[in-house]
Amino acid sequence: MLEKAQSNGLLSNIELIRDEMIKLSETYGFSHHKTVEISQRLDVLLNMYQKISKGTNIS
Repeated sequence: MLEKAQSNGLLSNIELIRDEMIKLSETYGFSHHKTVEISQRLDVLLNMYQKISKGTNIS
């Protein structure tokens, strides 16, 4: 049950960060440091989601 709540929260965060990344890339371009930083944050969240989906410990 906790994993489902975690994955739902992560999905919400992933969507928010992804939308922000798209806006930043449209404003500054793909290689701007702001876009790269948020892309890296998105990568972390996606990796966490994948681990939770597979039932792997996220530590």
